[in-house]
Amino acid sequence: FMKGIAYQQEYSTNSTGSSGNGPDTSSGSGGSDNYIDPLADGASCQRDIPYLSQLGTNTIRVYAIDPAQNHDECMQALQAAGIYVIADLSSPGTSIIRDAPTWNDDLYARYTSVVDTLSVYPNTLGFFAGNEVSNNNTNTDASAFVKAAVRDMKTYIRNN
Repeated sequence: FMKGIAYQQEYSTNSTGSSGNGPDTSSGSGGSDNYIDPLADGASCQRDIPYLSQLGTNTIRVYAIDPAQNHDECMQALQAAGIYVIADLSSPGTSIIRDAPTWNDDLYARYTSVVDTLSVYPNTLGFFAGNEVSNNNTNTDASAFVKAAVRDMKTYIRNN
């Protein structure tokens, strides 16, 4: 069984928070990439892992990582603690947006870069391709774009 927690600080879909690690690649959503990659900060991981372990956590979910950053220290420390990672493929500024959905080359590149970055770690449990994209009966048409993303990521993972 999974006993997990969301592990992400300063996740914002607007530009009011402290800036994150990712560039503004707003081609997917029109927003900005304003987040801090929680898996690129080894000191914070080392600080937090004992608390996660004390809670009995065996899985964390991260909402956005920066594929250009190094994740070795955090991922290895999480693995040593028996903690698996599930990661969103999107970022605040590069995602499928429910009110104007699209699945394009920029989103594909973002999603595959996250897969490439995290697939090398044995404690990567999986990925999310659409976080709350279709959340009511007025935007279910966006589900087709999430489905296309899932299809393409399954193919990408299978072939790489």
